[in-house]
Amino acid sequence: MLSYSSPAWYRGNPGVLELENGQLKFVTRSGLVNRKDYVTQSIPLKAIKSMNVQRANKILGMVQKPILVVVVDTTEMSGIPRHEFQVDTPEPWITAIQSGMASQSAETTHSSQPTIVKEVVREIVKYPCPYCNALIEVTSSKCPFCGAPQKK
Repeated sequence: MLSYSSPAWYRGNPGVLELENGQLKFVTRSGLVNRKDYVTQSIPLKAIKSMNVQRANKILGMVQKPILVVVVDTTEMSGIPRHEFQVDTPEPWITAIQSGMASQSAETTHSSQPTIVKEVVREIVKYPCPYCNALIEVTSSKCPFCGAPQKK
């Protein structure tokens, strides 16, 4: 499977944007004593509905990085539908995500085998008990409701 990563910002936090195993992940490193990596956001590729790029703006003389906007289908993934990642070059990300989505859909079409289910239909015949009129199965030797022996 395709693997891709680069430094990025998500909701004002620095980290690494990764694409691997059918997931788009944003990983941050935090901790004062033991620094560990934490997955802040994980988006399955099958949940991505659309992607686009917002160009850089100048704010107080500083140029911001362009923004990769990923819109997800909320029926596939709960939570917020719009995710914005600041990356240096968002165009290669769009290409990598699209090729990952294409390879994932190709894998599902090749790996999906038709499921064969053998269904057995069995009829259960019931008749009324001659003593209490409760419905009982023909195979019963006595009525489960009144306990009366049944004639065969």
